[in-house]
Amino acid sequence: MRASVTYRILGLALGLAGLVLLPACEGTQNQSGTANGKKLVEVSVFQGGYDIDFWEACARQYEETHPEVKVNLWGDPRNAEKLRPRFIAGNPPDLVYASLPIWILIAADQCLPLDEELAKPAVGQPGKTWKESLIPSAYTDFSQDGHTYALTVPYAVFGFWYDHRLFRAHGWQPPETWDDLLALCEQIKQAGIDPIAFQGRYPGYIQSLFETLVERTGGIEAWLATQNIEPGVWKSEPVVRAWEMVQELRRREYIPKAYMGLSHMESQMEWVQGKAAMIPCGTWLTTEMKSSLPKEFEVGFMPYPGVSGGKGDPTAINAGGEYWFVPTKARHPDIGADILRQVMSLDNARRFVQDKKALFAVRNCDDNPPAALKEAVAAAHSARFMFSSHVSQWYPTFGSAYNEVCGSVMSLDMTPQEAGDYLERAAAAQRRDRRTRRHEMPNPDPFAAAYAAVEALKDDPVVIVGW
Repeated sequence: MRASVTYRILGLALGLAGLVLLPACEGTQNQSGTANGKKLVEVSVFQGGYDIDFWEACARQYEETHPEVKVNLWGDPRNAEKLRPRFIAGNPPDLVYASLPIWILIAADQCLPLDEELAKPAVGQPGKTWKESLIPSAYTDFSQDGHTYALTVPYAVFGFWYDHRLFRAHGWQPPETWDDLLALCEQIKQAGIDPIAFQGRYPGYIQSLFETLVERTGGIEAWLATQNIEPGVWKSEPVVRAWEMVQELRRREYIPKAYMGLSHMESQMEWVQGKAAMIPCGTWLTTEMKSSLPKEFEVGFMPYPGVSGGKGDPTAINAGGEYWFVPTKARHPDIGADILRQVMSLDNARRFVQDKKALFAVRNCDDNPPAALKEAVAAAHSARFMFSSHVSQWYPTFGSAYNEVCGSVMSLDMTPQEAGDYLERAAAAQRRDRRTRRHEMPNPDPFAAAYAAVEALKDDPVVIVGW
């Protein structure tokens, strides 16, 4: 792709029409890159469910070990919006944690390859490289053409969350199959409690359940096909069936209509207050609600249930990470990468798990999880594999259609078959768009090749005579 075309796409993607001048308090880079004789390094972080205090502590930690550096770390819930004009103007921060269109930035050469940095020693782990200290998805999720351009740092596993006290009081048990879940929801409804709370104003929250049901019903191959937008997959039987299942929760009022008007915080508060028994969410939930959770609340986690007769693996866990990257045009990209390396030390990762009751993409950091995280960690460790969706990041136009369908299915304005047809048309349009690079999702099942070989032998049996 020619540079002029690349930057035109980048400008459109980042919202060139909304270009504004930002005051220094919102993170505008010091033009000299120095302050009081020290190198001034700017770090911008998303201030969301994990807040900002942990990242601030990491910045002060780096200053202590590197007295020649001053780290200007700032956070904002809308930092992605504020960073867009910075990238277009060519003066981004030195290290970024934000929900920017990462694959468009990679295509525009705006993300520094981290391969050389990953080969450096891990902080505090002698004899181990930085790459070796990370879980594989930390560096594979944002790799292209053999290079890693961003790293997953905090990550989440998705499932239903509940209060052990409430379940004990009513004698309820976590369901193992979808039929078990429906039976449990009916019992909860009869007890006068909403079975499932839902973040209705942000319907994309249903995607983790929906994609898990695609895997549970059609196997990992069906899910892979959705990620690779293969022809016909988005109106295939496993996809339509998965939409039917999630919509069934609304039709039976197991997710009452009232939740469609609630924000994530409002619906999660219903769960905290015991008005709803379960809620689908990621492992950031406990931290996000920490100021509202009663001390006696016993946070529980259950993986999304299996499907009787389905082709999928009932242990497989849907997961997703939040990424950090070093902009190519940063003033101090080497220091930005070095700060990230220290952020991802084993000691820091363990502290994050304990303080935030959430997951971090460093090996062995969750060996002693807090009580609120134990079941989620156990589910992640017992899963044969975890799978993480990227289709919306790879294909933003399709991603918009995907989010729209989530809202329409959950509001009962679209049938599952209509949802499949709509998304298949959106996928077809994406496939025809030659400006967008096609991506291929690798199979997350480490035993996939072995299973395929066994299946092949069934069609071509070999009889061994003698020994």
